[in-house]
Amino acid sequence: MSKVLKLIQCSNLGGMEQSAYKLLPWLAERDISFTIATPRPFGDGAPFLKRVDKGAFDSPYSGRFGWKSHPGFARKVLDRSIDCSHIWITGTDVASLRSVRGSRLPKLLGHHYHHFESSTSYIRWKLFYEVFCRQCDRVTYCSDFVRNEAIGIAPWLKKRSSVVHYHFPIIENDGHAKGEARNLLALPQDSFVIGNAGWLIP
Repeated sequence: MSKVLKLIQCSNLGGMEQSAYKLLPWLAERDISFTIATPRPFGDGAPFLKRVDKGAFDSPYSGRFGWKSHPGFARKVLDRSIDCSHIWITGTDVASLRSVRGSRLPKLLGHHYHHFESSTSYIRWKLFYEVFCRQCDRVTYCSDFVRNEAIGIAPWLKKRSSVVHYHFPIIENDGHAKGEARNLLALPQDSFVIGNAGWLIP
């Protein structure tokens, strides 16, 4: 049985976290065990993590971007990584990436966020990739769109990254079910409708 150090940016109920909550038990059933940690205080998703690792732990995240808590979190993470074979980080999290900088274990980063939302985005993400992500053996993205953005910022990612879509089932509904849904939501039957279950961005 292999053991993976799993660091997750936070334990809320967003898409990034829900994907991990679905995937972790599936992997645990296939003889992969986990040591799980988050650099932020536990959120509503903590029970999902503790089902896979009863010893899962969080951190206070004190100071701007949690910088005051980084050293203590890093010590605890490296102590728990001794019997692990790999490190898997979910979320674009500096605290997690800093905490494993001294480890020689293979590292996988699961990146879930788009890159461009302000005039300083390019330089911030450039620093993120060059300073914190060079240590990663592989970076996965949840869509081609986000991966292509990243390659435009750090071209070396082209050979070190891939797309792994989130593990949510897609349900195809027939016309009757769609009609009922439109009635329930008071939407016109003949209008073009786009549904979104995430954070709307420009």
